[in-house]
Amino acid sequence: IKIGMLDQTPAFKAGMSVKEAIEEQLSELKNALKRYETLLKMLEHEHSPALLEEQSLLATFLEIHDAWSLDEKVQQVMQEFDLKQFENSDVHMLSGGEQRRVTLAGLILQKPDILLLDEPTNHLDVYMVEFLEKMILKSRFTLLFISHDRYFIDHIATRTIEIDDGTLRSFEGGYEN
Repeated sequence: IKIGMLDQTPAFKAGMSVKEAIEEQLSELKNALKRYETLLKMLEHEHSPALLEEQSLLATFLEIHDAWSLDEKVQQVMQEFDLKQFENSDVHMLSGGEQRRVTLAGLILQKPDILLLDEPTNHLDVYMVEFLEKMILKSRFTLLFISHDRYFIDHIATRTIEIDDGTLRSFEGGYEN
């Protein structure tokens, strides 16, 4: 099971561009693609059962994560998340909301089974909150998030647990109105 997490305050390496920050989140998929290509070349000369098994497992992994054309997907997600104009900019020069979009873009491309979001609407404008809602609703993962944004909670949550001064209350389908 692959778990992805959006921290409340994203952290990036110094001097990293937006594109590099997204791609860094995809290192596991990129390494799997490289290994798959290496195995294909090895299999041209040697038909080892172990190599065939590894190639099959990698192909399944890459298929599950839809990782066959990562470079194109990075470009597409930068466009969708309104980050294309910042592609080569230092990620540290972006606003808090733009940095959150960079992290979200990488998370979406990872295709996690479970996505953990800490205050996902913080620093996002209305357009990006709506985009995030649509993206979450059409995605296929389990989502666990912490939020004070009642509107977002009501539109996204299928079950809500409220903690108030140590007391837990649970609601089906968001908050009671």
